[in-house]
Formats: sequence, C-alpha cells, structure tokens
Amino acid sequence: MNTSTMRITLTKLTKLFFLLVIVNLTSLLSVNAQSLDQPHISVQGSASQSISPDELSWSLAIKTLEKELPLAAKKHAETSREVMRLLKQHKIDAKDIQTTQMQFGENKQYKHQSWVIEGYFASSQITFKLRDLDKYSKLWKALVKQANVSMNGFSYGHSKYKKIQNEVQQQALLVAKKKAEKLARTLKNKVGRVLVIEEEGSNPIRPYVGSRMQAMDASAESQPIAHGTITINARIKAVFQLVE
Repeated sequence: MNTSTMRITLTKLTKLFFLLVIVNLTSLLSVNAQSLDQPHISVQGSASQSISPDELSWSLAIKTLEKELPLAAKKHAETSREVMRLLKQHKIDAKDIQTTQMQFGENKQYKHQSWVIEGYFASSQITFKLRDLDKYSKLWKALVKQANVSMNGFSYGHSKYKKIQNEVQQQALLVAKKKAEKLARTLKNKVGRVLVIEEEGSNPIRPYVGSRMQAMDASAESQPIAHGTITINARIKAVFQLVE
C-alpha cells in the first residue's frame, strides 16, 4: 500500500469515527428527550448534618536563611529531621505525613531601586494529619519551640466523612421524593419511576484556622482550641414520572 492510498484510508476512517460519535450522541439525546417527553415533575431536595471533627490536618512551612546556600540547606535538613522526630514521637503515622514544595535559591531584597542578594534560602512544606485531637496541645507546644518553622494553617476533618456524605445525599433524595409525592397528590396524581437524578453543588462547611507560630506567646500555647462542627450539605435535583 503506497503513501497516497494510506492517506485516503486514514481520512475515511477519521470521517467514519466522527460519524459514529455524532450518531451515538444523537441517540443519547434522543433517549433523554423521550424520557422527559411525558408528564413529569422536577423537584429539589436538600439535607445537612453537623458532626464533630475527629481529625486535624496541619500545614507547616520550614524556611532557613543563611549567607551561604550549603549552610541554609544543612540547617533546613536539621530542622526537618527534628520536626519529623516530633511527629513520630507524638504517634503521627508515616502514611499521614507528606513533604512538598522543596525549594532553595537566592534571598533577594529590593533596596535602593534594585534587587540585592542578601543570602540564600532553603524551604519546604510538611503536611500531616492528627487523628487524636487530645494530642493537639502537646504537639502544638513542641512545634512552637522550633526555629524556622511556621504554621500555614490547619483544617478539621472526619474519618468517616465519605460515608456520612453518602447518607446525607440519600436523605436529600428522599426529601425530593416526598416533595414530589406531596405536589403530585395536589393534582390527584402519583409519582412514578425516577427519570433524572442530578447532584447540585454540595460543599462541606469546615472550621478552619490559619496562624503563624512566631506570633504565639507562652500563654497562647496552653490555650485549648474549640473544635466546633463540620456541616455536610447535599442538594439533589430529581425528575419523577407523573402517573394518573
């Protein structure tokens, strides 16, 4: 088979492929249109559940500044090892710890209308998950004492979040169905099979705290935190068949 014949064959195959895609899309749209081309009722249902968090995700930043890059890198490595040692000491599982955003470079400052190199930096970020909130106070005190370590922030979570989210979605769907049944009865009709189910924007409301460790004083170190609650919301749109 020569090059010209191969080009013609490939062109035909490409056209055939796009034709099949168009046919399939048309079929899907036709089926969907047929499903709704009958008496139906469209409703929305929402549900929410507030839970007490049992996990705390931390984000730490480690940054060292020195006149020479090797020294900055050395001190950064020492600080990182000490932070990891503290996390291990407080029983933080290795699978719940992640080091990211490792960087090094020139420490530049803008002075007298020009950039001046005042040394070098080495930095990284450590994120980890605390699954025992009772350890918060001791861990906070230990980390506060570390030089070159700052807190980017932390947020709450729940170990069974996905399971609870699924339950809330099911509750929202039941709310939608009950609403449809109530409206249908007003018209002397009944609700038949469900035709469409769509999940609408559902975002959890999580307590979040962001602060800098350097700003903490001795009295603040011993203060407990209020864990608050996590509110999980779900909104469902459903279309049901109307039956006389």
